[in-house]
Amino acid sequence: MRSSVFSLFGTLAGGLFLMLSNGLPGLAGVARGADLPEIAKKANQLTGSDSISGMVIQLSKEKDAKGQLKATVSLLKEKNPGLNINALWVLGRAAQINRLSDEATAFYKAYIVKANELKSPNKILLGYSQLIDHQFATQKYADCEKTCKEFIELTLEGDEEETGGIARAKGTILRQLILVQSRMGQSDKAFATLERLMQQQPDNPLNLQLKARILRENGKDDEAIEVYEDLITKIEGMKNLKEEIRDSYISELRYSLSGVYIDAKKADKAIEILKALVTKYPENATFANDLGYVMADNGKDLAESEKLVRKALELDRAQRKKLGVPPEEDKDNSAYLDSLAWVLFKKGQNAEARKILEEAVKEDEGQQGEILDHLADILMSLKEKEKAIEVWKKALVGEAIGKREKARRVEIEKKLKAATNPS
Repeated sequence: MRSSVFSLFGTLAGGLFLMLSNGLPGLAGVARGADLPEIAKKANQLTGSDSISGMVIQLSKEKDAKGQLKATVSLLKEKNPGLNINALWVLGRAAQINRLSDEATAFYKAYIVKANELKSPNKILLGYSQLIDHQFATQKYADCEKTCKEFIELTLEGDEEETGGIARAKGTILRQLILVQSRMGQSDKAFATLERLMQQQPDNPLNLQLKARILRENGKDDEAIEVYEDLITKIEGMKNLKEEIRDSYISELRYSLSGVYIDAKKADKAIEILKALVTKYPENATFANDLGYVMADNGKDLAESEKLVRKALELDRAQRKKLGVPPEEDKDNSAYLDSLAWVLFKKGQNAEARKILEEAVKEDEGQQGEILDHLADILMSLKEKEKAIEVWKKALVGEAIGKREKARRVEIEKKLKAATNPS
């Protein structure tokens, strides 16, 4: 699909930190704290009564935040850089927001070291959770695999009450490891590990969800559809779950299922699911965007498609405003802009579509193969072949993951060959 509001692992670290940080005492900066960049000094001032998200946003808005974060990372090589454990966390999050992947990784690794020094199982779990989530999101799969294995092999001293969280989290990390192995092309290993896990935990719906996801990524659409449908039926029957939780989980599964139907060339089924989700969650920008895009891509009611995508953009802007995103960073979602451009292209408004996409690809998120492919198609329609060829070449940079991306790469290669070697 175009984007996802859910992930197998992504919410664990953030929610866990908010839970664990309640009432955390402030830790004063030590040693060379006076020599720290301003952004690090402010991070060191965080106390248990402060808003974690508020501090992260504040640091992300600091003047020359990127330069200060890089300068702070260079201090981590010193034995005692003067950063307390809470500061390392918020600096890592600020680095992520500023798209400093290596710096975020360094802060989270330093957090884990400090957590081990404090012998705090909760903080150790938090550090590994965030690092794994970050490595997976940035497609550093080899690093992510190593970190997952490192966590799974952890042995901590202490009673069950102290270390139980680590033990319980190992199942979650193992599922993440299985997904990483699949992304790395080790599908046989991933399926074998998953089958063993399912034998140990036959009633755990997360294992079935992971199975469906891996089946999809390996192009086994019909099998994935069957697993998702069976799992949805199973969750619907879990009356012991709170209705809100059950509905949210079922919506997550149905959203994923709609993506498999797209892969399987069953657009009508996907549209049916997405329409139901938009009706149930009218304020969800992702659902509105995806429905509008899928309808347009399949030539279904272009006027309604445009209305849905524009609504998604409005909802996303309202959310950014609510979060207090600074004006210099307040930019529209590249995937949503791509959807709008594609709708306009389908309506014959090629020049306007081009203008929108050329703005979208200026952002890192706009450098996706699908978005670049759309821009090249639009450029070709405007008889700008040389520019289209240049864009298609960019679209082929990097690794294609999953059946859909691999299929698109094949199509791009065909278009590029036809454009460069016309018969």
